[in-house]
Amino acid sequence: MSEPMQARYHITERDYVRATTLHARPAPFQWAVVATAMIGWILIMGVMSHDWTSVYGDFAGLAVVLLVFRFIIFPLSLRRNYRQNKMLHHEITVALLDEGVQFTAPDGSALLLWKNIFKWRCNDDYVLIYQMPRLFHLVPGSVAAQGFDMARLKAALTQNVGAAK
Repeated sequence: MSEPMQARYHITERDYVRATTLHARPAPFQWAVVATAMIGWILIMGVMSHDWTSVYGDFAGLAVVLLVFRFIIFPLSLRRNYRQNKMLHHEITVALLDEGVQFTAPDGSALLLWKNIFKWRCNDDYVLIYQMPRLFHLVPGSVAAQGFDMARLKAALTQNVGAAK
């Protein structure tokens, strides 16, 4: 790589909620398991009760509970977590280096060497870089306004870590 690329940013409450939602996004295999279990549950309950209307009603009730949890309770809990974790409110500097990605905040810094990055995940707004299965560093797409080349970061991650998961 040429010279190190870096940018500064703050993680907002919105960033935290949206990035954690991206983190919690089930893999295709997990969706398949859930869909298979739900279809199996409908079939078993329908055969056992001989009353398909009550099974569909139960299924609709379960779907409503899951939607309320996903779109109301989960985001409220994440917002509360963000407000309580004062370290998330500090300015962070991200730097793309030849040997990895460095994150610096007032309380410390971390150099994630390419060989130690577990995986990474992204969407149009965020790149999540994982040290462990559930511990990630967040790079918001808003750093592009400072000249931080998100495409270069993704290309470096792909080359050194593998495809996004």
